[in-house]
Amino acid sequence: MPWYPGQVNIGQKVEAAVFGMAKGFWSQPPVVANLGTVLTGGTVTNSTGFDCMVYMSSTTGISKVVFNSGSTVSAGTVGPAQVLPVYVPAGYTLTPTYTGTLTWTWLAV
Repeated sequence: MPWYPGQVNIGQKVEAAVFGMAKGFWSQPPVVANLGTVLTGGTVTNSTGFDCMVYMSSTTGISKVVFNSGSTVSAGTVGPAQVLPVYVPAGYTLTPTYTGTLTWTWLAV
């Protein structure tokens, strides 16, 4: 039986790769460090150099997230331990309003 990409024997390691992409594209998004969380009503700027998806949750809920002191991303409460995904372009400022303890993960997109 001939071997084709994607076929692998049981127990073999599979390497993730992108074939035939134009120069300048990456096979996996770059890793960005999580920016430090802020107190409720505090601001943080996406200084990673990449547009990011931020997956945030709070122990008792998130009531809203505001960008650049203007447009509200989420109005209404996101319940305890529920994840709120928010797209944050590079250089944008983010102001979360929440109760409890905020945790988030930043991923480049």
